[in-house]
Amino acid sequence: MCLQSQLEGPKEHTEKGFRCVCPTGYALKENSTTVCADEIAQYLVYNPLSGIQTVSLDTNFLTPIKGPPNMSFKVTTFDIDAKNNLVYYCYGNPNKFEVRGLFDESGNVTTLPIYTTHCSGMAVEWITNKLYIVDSMRQGLILVVNLDKPYLTKSIVHKLNNPLDIVVHPRKGKIYWILESHSIMSTNMDGTDVIETIVSVTKGPEDQTLTLDDSTTQMFIDYTTDHLYWTENVHQKGTGFFGLIKRVDLNTKKS
Repeated sequence: MCLQSQLEGPKEHTEKGFRCVCPTGYALKENSTTVCADEIAQYLVYNPLSGIQTVSLDTNFLTPIKGPPNMSFKVTTFDIDAKNNLVYYCYGNPNKFEVRGLFDESGNVTTLPIYTTHCSGMAVEWITNKLYIVDSMRQGLILVVNLDKPYLTKSIVHKLNNPLDIVVHPRKGKIYWILESHSIMSTNMDGTDVIETIVSVTKGPEDQTLTLDDSTTQMFIDYTTDHLYWTENVHQKGTGFFGLIKRVDLNTKKS
């Protein structure tokens, strides 16, 4: 029986039987395979020039958490596996992919046999242990990597117009990505049923139309409210660039 507590959730069937799945953000209790922890750890992971850093949101705001030492290179993009406390990232040209323990101070790193031309975004799908990557070169691809060895990789969506970032919503069975043309698209986790535009990111402040001089970059999902957030850098004549955060409700498609 899964999750014998107030935090009840579904069972996921596997080749070996089933495994228990906790609500988004929660993990199984230590030394338990059936019960979710009652509390959720809250922390912020970000990417300054010195490498990936983590701060706690449970105590004093922006209290540093010990983790990987500073890196001597600039990380292009990253995502975390909160269930296993791992951080996946890519850097360099050509791209190199690595994974480290999110709170591991030893500096131990595992290099992943993944090959892309320009990794512009990645997203960990923590239930079935897969990594989704958008490669903005080679006409634009979405790759899915099985993180269980031997890291089998396959392309599931092709010929995208310069994809900039990607997020996954395992509970909905959906992938979302944003294009340089300011459109957000979606597909099923296996690349089927591509929806060309779930929202067109066409308006800036005071209904200013966005142009390719502007840029839409990073995406995030609030899994508790099904809201998709993204950032924009908008160029306005005479004032330069300024940043915006926008959102859309994935259920109603209203922003």
